[in-house]
Amino acid sequence: MLKIRITIIIAFFIGLFISCGSDDTCRQNMYVAMRVRFYQQTTDSETGAVGTGTLTLDSLTVKGVGVDSVLINNQKKRSDVNVFLKRFKNETLYVFTFNDINDTLTILHQNEEELLSFECGYLTTYTLDTVYHTTHYIDSIAIKSRTVNATSNEENLSIYKYITAE
Repeated sequence: MLKIRITIIIAFFIGLFISCGSDDTCRQNMYVAMRVRFYQQTTDSETGAVGTGTLTLDSLTVKGVGVDSVLINNQKKRSDVNVFLKRFKNETLYVFTFNDINDTLTILHQNEEELLSFECGYLTTYTLDTVYHTTHYIDSIAIKSRTVNATSNEENLSIYKYITAE
């Protein structure tokens, strides 16, 4: 009878230790960011030939609308950025400041929560619907990948600036 009790107690503690997951495992998969890249599209004024290349910005500031914090503050030499979408709303707004010129992005998205585990909680996956923007600096935006999740490293949005080459 004593051996059975000891076996049950040992099995209980082994099960308890095995079931407790590491918090680091939860953290590495919980942060879901939308990936944005900047491009310049140039048109040769003489030939009319169009080319597209990566745009490296001299200065970039990104601030969420309706929040007090600045996500990126006057960073230099940026050609991409990761921004977060709102988990409990279907609309996220950001003000992008390119070399002192402001443009507002309105991102409409659907949110889907998936339970990872009791310890880790929920992971939100987003599906991009539409992106509206002002055109003070930005000329156009293309949705490259509509799915924003923790496992993909795909570019979600491409922001274009048109430049006429001499």
